[in-house]
Amino acid sequence: MGTGFLKPDAVDVIIAYIKSQNPSVNIKTAKDLINTYFKEAKVEEVNPDIAIAQMLYATDNLRNERMRTHNYAGLSTEGVRWGGSFSTMSQGVRAHIQHLKGYASIKPLNGYTEDDPRFKLLNDLGYRGRATTFDQLFKFWAPYSPDYRNKINRILKDLYRFV
Repeated sequence: MGTGFLKPDAVDVIIAYIKSQNPSVNIKTAKDLINTYFKEAKVEEVNPDIAIAQMLYATDNLRNERMRTHNYAGLSTEGVRWGGSFSTMSQGVRAHIQHLKGYASIKPLNGYTEDDPRFKLLNDLGYRGRATTFDQLFKFWAPYSPDYRNKINRILKDLYRFV
């Protein structure tokens, strides 16, 4: 939760970072996506830095099939009846942000209907509000992949160097 270090006025710098990792990135799509992350993170009071870094990792810097399915966090279908994709960019980003909020806070969602198909599952599993730090989040998201945390941290550090 929180505002993070990255700010909406740094979108072009974030795009430059993405372009350094994926020279063939569609700049308009990338800008729309990053702006949507800032917008949705602000609504739910979620740190956009973590969400953006996680999205860049999950989409291989905007180059894999998750871009087509709008499942930017790679949210799993395990435990829910859901096909693994979202209809729009906004819905996919909102679901990712809501999922992060679900782990980090017990506060209700702010002003939107629930787009994360796994949000209720967080309650059922007792995970709501249990990941209040960056390190705790990784224990829930990738308990069997210690390298996952390191990869997200590396992306964050690289983004911060660009800004």
